[in-house]
Amino acid sequence: MTGKNLKIFGALALIALALTGCGSDSDNPSPTAVVDTAPPAVPADVSGQAFSNSVWLNWDANTTDADLAGYKVYRVSGERVAALTAVAQVENYYTDTNPSTGSNTYRVTSVDANGNESAYQAVEVAVEDDFGPYHPDTP
Repeated sequence: MTGKNLKIFGALALIALALTGCGSDSDNPSPTAVVDTAPPAVPADVSGQAFSNSVWLNWDANTTDADLAGYKVYRVSGERVAALTAVAQVENYYTDTNPSTGSNTYRVTSVDANGNESAYQAVEVAVEDDFGPYHPDTP
């Protein structure tokens, strides 16, 4: 090798060293994302009214949480809690078209855009059997 070739090789090695050996990623950490884990406000003033074969529930709209996705409604029967809404709904009312005769307990929660769910507010609604026993001669 001639001296001219060594100079070029040395310059290339120096450039390669400069590109690979400068600092580390730990010197400039990337910003960490802030994850929202706070649930929205609990629904307020949940109330219910029974009709002949349905229960109408309503509550005050949540106006405090900008990232509110909606509300979920549950019916409680003994130890069993059944979701009546598969996903959060935006309306602040719900109609249960298949309530049980007797006492029905409902829970309403708020859900935000990140999936955080609030605690529930419950309401109990009594459904009476308005139709009485079946009589074949009754039209």
